[in-house]
Formats: sequence, C-alpha cells, structure tokens
Amino acid sequence: MTDFQEAGLSSPLENVAERALVSGVSGPWIPVAEPVRSSAVLRDIAGQDADLARVWLDLCSGQKRLSDVFYTEDRCYAVLECFPQLEPRVRPIEGRKLTILGRVLMGHPQKAVAIELGLAASTVAAMVGGCLRSMGCTCRSSSPPILLVMAAHAANGRGGVSGARLGVFVEGGREGWVLSAPRPDLRLPSRLSKAETAILHRLVEGHSLADIAHNRRTSRRTIANQLAALFRKVGVSGRAALLGALVVHALEFERARLS
Repeated sequence: MTDFQEAGLSSPLENVAERALVSGVSGPWIPVAEPVRSSAVLRDIAGQDADLARVWLDLCSGQKRLSDVFYTEDRCYAVLECFPQLEPRVRPIEGRKLTILGRVLMGHPQKAVAIELGLAASTVAAMVGGCLRSMGCTCRSSSPPILLVMAAHAANGRGGVSGARLGVFVEGGREGWVLSAPRPDLRLPSRLSKAETAILHRLVEGHSLADIAHNRRTSRRTIANQLAALFRKVGVSGRAALLGALVVHALEFERARLS
C-alpha cells in the first residue's frame, strides 16, 4: 500500500508531493530521505488547522523538537518529533532566555536587545543560538526557520497565520507532527526587483549569502549589494528583522482581508 493509500488520498495529489521533492531545500538542515518528505506533504494535506501558539509552547517546553524543514513553491514545512510529557528531550526554555528568543524572533535586532537588557551582543547571540539548538535547529541565530518566527508571533498575541496546517503521524511507535503554512514571502511589503525577490525567497529558506551567490552564479559582493537594497525597501536592517517584517505583513494582509 502506498503512502497515498494509507493517507486516504487520491492519485492526483502525487503531483503535490513531487513538487515538494523538486523544490524542497534543506538549507542548513541535514537532508532526510525523499520518501519522508513526500509522506510529510501527504500527512499535511490530510491534516487539520494548526495552532501555532501551541506549537511554540511545545517547542519551548521540550515536548516537540524540529527534525526537518523544507519548502515548496507556496508553502513552508517542518517535521517535529514528539516526546512524552514527563520525558522532555531538553531543559525547557524559560525566563530571560525565553524573553530574548521571543524578542529576536519578533524582529528586534540582537544588538538592540543586548543594549536594552545590559548584555553583550555576543551573549545574546549565544543565548539565541542555544535556544534554537535545543529546539532542533542547526541554523545560525540570525536565520531561524520562518515557521518558528510565525509561531513566536502567534504566541505573543500577534495572531496565527491563515492556512497553517498540522498533520500527525506515528513512526517507530513515536508520534510526530507535520506543520506547514503559506510562505509569507509570496506577498511582499515592498516592490522588489526580480533579483531581490529571488534573493528574498532563498533567505526565507535559510540559505547563506555564499549559497545564494553560488546558486545565482554571481559574486557575494553583488548579492550583498542587492540584499542591502532589499533591506532598505522593506525598512529593516538585518535578516531576522526581515523575517519578522514578512510575517507581520502577512498577518496584516490577512486581517485586512477579513475586515
């Protein structure tokens, strides 16, 4: 029996899974087997509306842990491991660490957070990096998964992203979640050039400037200049602030649509 049959889905959805495998990227993550991502897309399609605030709480408490992140042309995905309530995998993120992580994911520059709290910028960066690693992220502190940024906004009362979905699966006797949401970089807060838009998409997927330059077959200096222009147009000063601005714009667009 195929994954499609197990999920109770019809064969036309095979195209969706194929697109996920073609356009999915691992960024700083360790790539998982293609059938796992294909199955993840299927579970997500057969899932239900997701509560991103709950996802944030579960990640901070150690009850959930990110194991993979990938993207299609229109959605971002995360596969989460689940752990028994009495046996969290890591120590919960709380207190000052939780405050710092939340502020950075909400788009506040790490240097500004450090000045506000009377800490060294390196200390803030180390705290954010440690928190992200405890959630399963292997990325730099300046480039968290966009789904994590969405979850932080939802947990801080900014509202959930419309279209977020959650599917549940069991593998090896352990429950897991497949979380997805529409990509926030599909509705841009500013008019960008074709090159700037392409760079933005790659940034959202977690790629470094070196990766983007290699992919676009150009120099890092050219990418840096285009990125600086992108930041100016959006009105931000860094990658983390850019991700936060994209999520805020998506939330404001949704509120306007519903009003």
